[in-house]
Amino acid sequence: MENRNKTYKMAILALFIAIEIVLVFTPLGIIPIGPIQITTMHIPVILAAILLGIKQGAILGLVFGLASTTYAVVFPSPASLFFTPFYSIGQFSGNFFSLVIAIVPRVLLGVIAGSLYNLLNKTKISKSLSVIIASVLATILHTVMVMSLIYIFFGKQYSELFNVQLSGLMIFIWLTLATNGFYEALFAGFLNWPIVRALQKVVKEEK
Repeated sequence: MENRNKTYKMAILALFIAIEIVLVFTPLGIIPIGPIQITTMHIPVILAAILLGIKQGAILGLVFGLASTTYAVVFPSPASLFFTPFYSIGQFSGNFFSLVIAIVPRVLLGVIAGSLYNLLNKTKISKSLSVIIASVLATILHTVMVMSLIYIFFGKQYSELFNVQLSGLMIFIWLTLATNGFYEALFAGFLNWPIVRALQKVVKEEK
């Protein structure tokens, strides 16, 4: 039974990896809702962390990070230098810290989501609410980490590339968090809840 459960977990992990790659390299990774664009690429990472465990969530986060770095090279845009050291625009170039931004928050996303879910599961909070809370908080923290690292390592470049005054860049970042980040968090929370409920019937949690 234990070997069968491990096989199920490996199969679902492989499925999540495939879904993650599809989301990164297709328009499915970004859903436009009016003037707001909601990314969905963080969702498989959170699902893997909740359903399969923290280690698997971190693995999905690593896949997310590496895929986004590859995407930044294959389909470059002005923001690509923040996520890959192999791209430059004008006088600005990506560097080692681009990899830090692309990979570290994504790996930590899986760790945070899994840890929060495990912690909430030890309380009297229902599993459904635990999934929603863990998904929402992990998404918010992931966005905060990415935007904060961009500010720390590429603040000057960001302000010049996107015509934002450096003195007001942090305000611009917080506005981004308050709009896109907020809706992405809610989207993740309420989408993950029914998915987890469905997949828990296949994968027996070993918490």
